Amino acid sequence: MACANEPPMGTRLEYLFSQAAGFNPSGSEEGPFTLISDDQVVAVFGTDRPPTQSSFQKDCAHVPLDMALKLGASLTVVEGVAICEIGGIKRGGNTYAEAAMRVLLIHLLGAQYETV
Repeated sequence: MACANEPPMGTRLEYLFSQAAGFNPSGSEEGPFTLISDDQVVAVFGTDRPPTQSSFQKDCAHVPLDMALKLGASLTVVEGVAICEIGGIKRGGNTYAEAAMRVLLIHLLGAQYETV
């Protein structure tokens, strides 16, 4: 950690500049941090590890499913559509995780997501 009187250097300098320039960095000023360009290219800075390409469905689908099941969800398939129902809120999706996320948005955040 740098002293208050020392000028920022390295990754911290890059992060602070990105923040001041309005690039909206995500992460830590000590690194790593990311920037997303207007054309949706993600750049990772402040680490020697190469970024990993992934998908939410592959790596995180269990999270909405676990949340839904803890809330007493009913999961079914009707005519090839995955259906999730929690407390009278029912939505479909291509996968159980997608259907669960749609119901959880409404359950957790309210009526603004009724059309999902």
